[in-house]
Amino acid sequence: MDMEICPGSNMTVNGKTHVNGNVWADPGSGATLTFGDRMETTASNIFYTRSPNDQQASTLNPQVVYLDTNSPILNAAAATLPTGTNGTASAAFILDLPPPGIDPNSLIGQQYLYNQADIIISNSASGIISVFYQNRNNVNQLTYIPYDVTNIVAGVSTNYSYSFVTNVSFYDYRESDTANAVQFDVGKFNAWLSGNGAIYNSQNNNGSTSKGHSINSVYVYSSVSLSPTNLPAVRVVNGSVQPTQGLTIVTPFPIYVLGNYNASASDLGTTNVADTAPAALLGDAVTVLSSNWKDSYTSTTALSSRPAANTTINAATLEGMVPSVTVNGTKHFSGGVENFLRLLENWSPATVLTYNGSIVVMFNSRYATNFWQTPGNYYNVPTRFWGFDVNFKNQNKLPPLTPVVTTIR
Repeated sequence: MDMEICPGSNMTVNGKTHVNGNVWADPGSGATLTFGDRMETTASNIFYTRSPNDQQASTLNPQVVYLDTNSPILNAAAATLPTGTNGTASAAFILDLPPPGIDPNSLIGQQYLYNQADIIISNSASGIISVFYQNRNNVNQLTYIPYDVTNIVAGVSTNYSYSFVTNVSFYDYRESDTANAVQFDVGKFNAWLSGNGAIYNSQNNNGSTSKGHSINSVYVYSSVSLSPTNLPAVRVVNGSVQPTQGLTIVTPFPIYVLGNYNASASDLGTTNVADTAPAALLGDAVTVLSSNWKDSYTSTTALSSRPAANTTINAATLEGMVPSVTVNGTKHFSGGVENFLRLLENWSPATVLTYNGSIVVMFNSRYATNFWQTPGNYYNVPTRFWGFDVNFKNQNKLPPLTPVVTTIR
């Protein structure tokens, strides 16, 4: 896919960059875009201007700097993608439920991250949640996990539920609809792992059918119907402290992150990732909600009444995007790399969004598909401190379920 990077202010990309398509680079008037490491594209040229589908004006003589003496590398080899069972070469299929008849242990079956995840969470169309432990080394690959919370009313046990997963709903101002989300509480999941979840963790770590690692991945599927006013989604909360072995969240639907994620109090707002766990968020789109966010916001809550708070996210992200396009003569900008993490609040210039991770986009969003709009509509721009997580240079510190390149000889 093409990469557009037009931040409007100084921006430094301190990780390697690979593009399977064209590059449109325009940092804006008076701003400089710096690539601090190798930058390569399969295209034969780089366009130092905005895409012809971008409604915003291009800058004269944009300042783009390459610190790597070999960059930019043109006509680079393309990164080819696995082909899904529908014959399309789109990485989005790895997020989907595997179709019937696919052996989960086969080469194609293992490309579906559902078949690799340790924990499977699903809810019915009516919101009934079920949780399963998965170990393909067992005779029964899926083991149902019983509810771990029981409410007693008038001496009668009722209202059974899970401590770490529930259903929530809130309004998404970009999509102009209600996100009906399966909410996963990382902190309560940690507590469950050390309590009721210990038996499953032990199975993962020990015995003849062991997977050889602690539970470190969760696949979430929602059966809530997609409609013009209803968006199936996943939200992760209380994620400042991750399981020590790391945690990857996978879903075919949009992901919302509420508050700081994988960041201790002393590391907030910094590039210090020495104490972080390997973490990843893989979904249709990733939207950051600050700790100031309120689910009571409605479609009529003004942007000025939705102030954001400083937020730090430390996780690799693989998600889709809505590419720049012209529809009936109207141009729609994708938002560019700088808006890859979606926002819904009033992030004033004094509010900081810190991100340490790795940005990967390989497909068009299939659920969160509304066009990006200029700041002042549904969000205002924060001060962005974004960086590559240097832990990812060490293969032993990559997030669980990281897709890998294989060579068969």
